[in-house]
Formats: sequence, structure tokens, C-alpha cells
Amino acid sequence: MLHFCRYCEIDREAFLADPLAKGPDRTPQSDQKHVDAQKHNLEACNGVNIDSIFNERTYFHVRQPGLPPCIGHDLFEGIVSTDLALYLNYLVLNAKQFTFVELNRRINQFTYLGNDANSKPCEQEAEVTLRLIHLLMAYFDERTDKLILLADMSASATDAERTLNLPASPRLILPVTGNEVTTGWWMISIETQVICEDQSSFISGLAAVLATYYVFNLEYQEEAARTLEFVQKPFHWYQPRERTKGHPQESGIKEERESSP
Repeated sequence: MLHFCRYCEIDREAFLADPLAKGPDRTPQSDQKHVDAQKHNLEACNGVNIDSIFNERTYFHVRQPGLPPCIGHDLFEGIVSTDLALYLNYLVLNAKQFTFVELNRRINQFTYLGNDANSKPCEQEAEVTLRLIHLLMAYFDERTDKLILLADMSASATDAERTLNLPASPRLILPVTGNEVTTGWWMISIETQVICEDQSSFISGLAAVLATYYVFNLEYQEEAARTLEFVQKPFHWYQPRERTKGHPQESGIKEERESSP
């Protein structure tokens, strides 16, 4: 019989017969009993397959209870937006199990049914784009932190405002774990405040930063102006005035906005 509940030991057959029924509570003691039985019989006991690694924590146990009700809550309360991005980066960049090209092909070729098509995952990208931005800023003799800031993976918008020295000019904030930057989530700050965040690619975040200058009629900060103008040249609505590396001029965005009808 399938035991699906994380809080009690009711099985699916009893639940279907009476949806309001409740089985014996799962406790740390009963969980250990099921773990021991699983090790002896080599099969799941009352839905328990293994002893959770979280139980090794001194003041935590999954049966206190300490877990969300179901796997759906696991996914939508953080695993998809944070942990999954770390897993993908590790599998691609470290373990070399597959490439981002292959992953993107699978995402695009997968047949989504019904409403799933409205929330399909975005294409994943390697750190190539981010590295190109680093190279551009190095070439133009500009510091990366004049455009991109790094925050802890678990940091919220409030945490970023409190712990980072956010300037008045726009910044793209990326999450970092140890020495690894995650490019599947970002925040944008303007005038020392985080104004938006999203779970999408680094390219989307970079485009959103560029859009803030146009939307809020801002000039590029001089410390990153060369890189920003170089990156934005392909956009048809922006044609920067001629400039040289040694003699920066102000961004053409403000002038174009003022002259537009």
C-alpha cells in the first residue's frame, strides 16, 4: 500500500475511502522504527525509504514535523528557483553530464500539455555571457561592480538593501554560493533600493537593466558607460553617438527620449 502523507501513516486506499480519515502520527521514534525495518527488509516501510540526511542536524528532525506537506510545496517553496539552478550548474560545468545546448534542446522539444505550456522553463545558459561582460569591462578599464553586484543565494531584496552598498545608479544583482555565480535569478536596484527580481536568464536580467535607463530616462554611470553602450548597440531603438574609449560622452538615451514625439 502507498503511504503518501508526511504527517501521518494513512495509506492511499484508506484515504480514498474516507478523505477526512487520519492515520497514526509520524514521529521521530516511529520514523526510526521504519528506517530500521527498511534496512532489514531492503524495501520501503510505511513510505520511508531512507533516513533523511536532515535528521543529522542537532535541533531538527523531519518528523517534528519539519517538512512541507508534499513534494509540490518542496518545489514551489524554493527548490526549483534556487537548488535546481545549482544542480544544473554542477551537472553541466563540473560533472560534465550534459551541456546547456543539450538541455535547451530538450526544453524546446518537450511536448507541454494544457497549462504547462504557459509555465515551461526558460532556456538555460552557461556563464559565457557573464564572462563576456567581464571581458568587455576589463577591456574598457571598467570595474565589474559598477554594473554587477553579488549577493548571497538566500538573500532577499531586503537583505540585499541592508548588506550591499547599493548606489543610486542601476545595478544588476546576481546570487552567489561560495565562488559560483548562479545566472538563473537576479535583482535590479536603483537609488539604493531593489525595484524588481525575477527567475530568468542572465541575458534577461541584463536586458532589464538596460531598459531601466530608457524607462526612467537615466544616463549611464560613467564607470560602466563604455560597456553599456557597446552592449546596447544592437537594439534598434538606440543609436549611440560616436565616442572613443579614451573620451567618454554621455549616453544617447536621454537625448533620444527628449527628442521623441
